[in-house]
Amino acid sequence: MNREYVFSLNNTHTSIVSPTDWEYNGTVTQAYYNNTYSGQTSTSPGPNDRGQCHFYAQISSITTMWQKRNFTSFFHSLIDNQTVWFNFSAWIGGRGENDDNSQASVMFFDKFNQMTGNISTIGPVLASDRSNITSLIFRQKGGRVPNGTRSFQIFVKFTRTGGTYNNGAIDNISFILYQ
Repeated sequence: MNREYVFSLNNTHTSIVSPTDWEYNGTVTQAYYNNTYSGQTSTSPGPNDRGQCHFYAQISSITTMWQKRNFTSFFHSLIDNQTVWFNFSAWIGGRGENDDNSQASVMFFDKFNQMTGNISTIGPVLASDRSNITSLIFRQKGGRVPNGTRSFQIFVKFTRTGGTYNNGAIDNISFILYQ
């Protein structure tokens, strides 16, 4: 059993486009690589398999976005027998010497929609982590899916530390289940 949930972008427009299939607060957008504002380019250090866009927070001091998904009943007994593991990863970064950042978390919920287990967070990636270079750095965490889990939520937070634009960026968010 191997199930992958990949949270990606599909922006073919040149205008500002809010994230598809994500709930959000603030000005998060699907930004093209090579746009003037985020500073991320298609040749900046980052994922080799990047698409045309990444998530970018624009002007909000704090911006969030999230997706919640239910596990199908196929997984219930496997989860309750503690035989399902997860790998959670993303490419996280920012612009130059700026400490604007993003981080991503995965949370698990039981059938009563109560959080179960621990929150797993990757990031933030600060300027010093990126050697003050505009880039995206790979981060990942893994673990066992908590007993009783029936749904999960991916939550991304972008934080502006100074200036006008929130240059926190994230791409290729992935949540993989395996035995």
